[in-house]
Amino acid sequence: MASLRDTVKDYQDELRDGIAWVAFWKQGRSWNAEYFHLDMDDTLYPEDRSRLEEIKSIDPAAVILNGYYCGHLGEDMSLDELTAGVRYHYENSMNDIDGFIGAHDDRLPPEVIEEARAAAHEAGLPFSEKPYRDGEDFNPYVFDGSMSIEDFELMHRMIEKERSEQMAEPILSGYLSNLGKYTEGRPAGEWVTFPTTAEHLKEVFDRIGIDFKHYEEWHFTEFQSTIPGLTEHLSEYSHPDELNYLGKLLEMRSFTRQGIRRNVPSAARSLRQPLTVSNTAPSAGNVSPADKPPSA
Repeated sequence: MASLRDTVKDYQDELRDGIAWVAFWKQGRSWNAEYFHLDMDDTLYPEDRSRLEEIKSIDPAAVILNGYYCGHLGEDMSLDELTAGVRYHYENSMNDIDGFIGAHDDRLPPEVIEEARAAAHEAGLPFSEKPYRDGEDFNPYVFDGSMSIEDFELMHRMIEKERSEQMAEPILSGYLSNLGKYTEGRPAGEWVTFPTTAEHLKEVFDRIGIDFKHYEEWHFTEFQSTIPGLTEHLSEYSHPDELNYLGKLLEMRSFTRQGIRRNVPSAARSLRQPLTVSNTAPSAGNVSPADKPPSA
């Protein structure tokens, strides 16, 4: 059986520092204690809140104290003075656990939660009772009880639908423009999705007037990609062969999407950037996707 003095002795440093909050409670004739830290936003961690509720169920008179914020405690007090201070709070029902949880709980009132749930469902969205914490990663594949089974299943249907839509979008496309006509103030161009075929690229060249006689130079005026950051590494003079190779890599899903994001700079840096294509007119042989990176 632990006395109050022995229990305070074990936690006297925490009481003097005034950083942690120390809960004291009795179970039978034995005293117990445990310290807790608040989150950076001065709220309770969910697991600590659950633990405090458990302590309160053991001893409804339990208190939780901090040497800086609570009276009758201080950093210069002796062990006996600290013990007397803890006893004063306990016997006078000061700083009980209910009040502490209420002051540091970031959960919304039940009526607000139900109102938000109804609004989410009306909009066709899943609802979670778990509050968002800044910097906290959300794992949609772990069922933590904050959602109903129906909401959890709805979330995964929406994730799958979004994934399918993203996969249906072109991974890489560029607006191929006739450079000669562009400089003459008569722009002619067309969007090309990569990877493409030699036949399709020849048709695009014909439509925008690249005949390799009067007009033999082109450039890309804009790129679009579903991979964040990819277009920042592409040049207006990127060669279609190289874009075709890059598009084929992405189409084959050689990497996960997360891996693609990490490898975008190195993949894009492998592209050559010729200033003219007068001597490298694409043909059916050099436009099709390559089995290896183009040589410099």
